[in-house]
Amino acid sequence: MTAKDIFKITANLVVIYVVGGLLLAFVYAKTSPIIFLKNKQEKEEALQKMMPNADKKGIIKLGDWYPHDKDAEYFVAKKDGKIIGYIVQTFAKGYSSYINILFSVGTDFRVKKIDILHSAETPGLGDEITLP
Repeated sequence: MTAKDIFKITANLVVIYVVGGLLLAFVYAKTSPIIFLKNKQEKEEALQKMMPNADKKGIIKLGDWYPHDKDAEYFVAKKDGKIIGYIVQTFAKGYSSYINILFSVGTDFRVKKIDILHSAETPGLGDEITLP
């Protein structure tokens, strides 16, 4: 194998990798905003499901906190201007990854509902995460 052959093979590989990288960047740039909006909509629906009695605009973000170095939020739920409960997003360490959990508590601070926003746990046992 000559130096010319090595250069030709290297140049071909560089072109293939550059084209692949540009294609990947293009697809990411096009799909990232769509994925962000879909996740935001799913989260809003999950929040409303946590406190169905709350006014449509009655779930208000209070702040952020960082369990396991993950960005999470907490909310207050209101109906007719009165606080009816709180919703907290948190993360728990699962077997294969972190589990994104949303739970609601009433004004008596008793847990009302739990919802899993995202989990990459093993099918089967991991599917039973919301069972009592």
